[in-house]
Amino acid sequence: MVRRIHVASLALSLIVLAGCEEDEVKGEEDAAAEVGDAASDSGGASDTGASDAGASETGASDTGASDTGDAAADVVDAGPSVPPPLDIALELHSIAVKSDGTVWTRGRNIAGCLGDGSPMTLFGHREAAMVPGLTGVVSVSVGTDNTYAVKSDGTVWSWGKNAGPGAANIGYLGDGTKVDRATPGAALITGVAEVQASSGPIFARKTDGTLWAWGDGFAGALGLGGSASTPTPTQIPGLVDVTGIANGGDFAFALQKDGTVWSWGRNNSGQLGRGEAPLSTDKPGQISTLSGVVSICVRGGDTAQGFAVKSDGTVWGWGYNYGQELGVDTSPVTRVMSPVQVTGITGAAAISCGALHTMVRKTDGTVWGWGVDWAVGLGSTPDGGVKVPTAVPGLSSIKRVFAQQRNTFAWTTSGLMYAWGDDSFGQLGAGKVAGGRADHPTLVTNAF
Repeated sequence: MVRRIHVASLALSLIVLAGCEEDEVKGEEDAAAEVGDAASDSGGASDTGASDAGASETGASDTGASDTGDAAADVVDAGPSVPPPLDIALELHSIAVKSDGTVWTRGRNIAGCLGDGSPMTLFGHREAAMVPGLTGVVSVSVGTDNTYAVKSDGTVWSWGKNAGPGAANIGYLGDGTKVDRATPGAALITGVAEVQASSGPIFARKTDGTLWAWGDGFAGALGLGGSASTPTPTQIPGLVDVTGIANGGDFAFALQKDGTVWSWGRNNSGQLGRGEAPLSTDKPGQISTLSGVVSICVRGGDTAQGFAVKSDGTVWGWGYNYGQELGVDTSPVTRVMSPVQVTGITGAAAISCGALHTMVRKTDGTVWGWGVDWAVGLGSTPDGGVKVPTAVPGLSSIKRVFAQQRNTFAWTTSGLMYAWGDDSFGQLGAGKVAGGRADHPTLVTNAF
């Protein structure tokens, strides 16, 4: 059965399906060599890595679970070519940046996070509308019901929710205020290469390799020392030559040019990966057992985890592993405090984390994943999920894979885009009713 998503007939060179939440991250060198892999989150998720090369493919050791169901029949390389997006982020609303630098949004519109002046409602609108007054945009990121756009001149523009829950006034938009805004306004920072947003801290990597933070400082998540929040972008001391960020909402990682990874924030599940027991730490510290890293991602919340791909193509994970969420059995240990190798997969090039799943793009162009079955793209399995790296049937020649929240997107070298997962608020552009989802990779036949 051929499944296709008809999204609207607007040709794009950059799409960001965004929803205001966290991320997978990509490094600067990968961004320069392959912009489609590098511009962005979250959330958990964004393709962060200094290199997309990885190690040579050694198919004999890729012994993930066998293909399930009739998924291959649902993936059909047919239909018109789609210009590959340059950046992507998503939760419950979607954002696209066209080649002319204009921004288009659809989905839910809490606190004005769509930025287009439409009514602020839970379901917002499913047809794309242009955000007035924004031009020259090259990438976006999202927190919870707020949005961030980076322009080609290095300025950051933000809109949506600015205050915290209840009586907490945080200042998420980076403009020095704590007032919600339904239209774009300038943040107090320049020279920015990328923004990684979340439901807590917001991070901006500058072109000079420094890292800046603002927003919620709970559990030391800003990396500034202490747990105070700040509405104004502030430089994180001690980090240099940063090429990628992974933002977990109350903890974070920074990837440096030398292949080292630095972590800070909450550590309830061992997600900082530093072999330490403290529940949190408010300043960056090196994960000393990791080196040669080219790609990182995080999964936030109470089941927090971290993942890394090394230059030799191996995959490493740490943090919460009660149900083998790391893709490797570490029983009886359920809180893995230091990185362990994820077995059954080699030749990895980049990794991306969603809220329910983890996805890996390999150097041979195949896509592998583990976690909740339909989020991975395997349809329904007897156990509701897969615990070891498993190939997604029917996908080949993939140049980028991106997972965030309950969704996954993949682009082929020939310019096709596939999407699958949750579509409750129209974030996939699949035109489904509330509660709908695509359980297998589904061809997007138009660009947004």
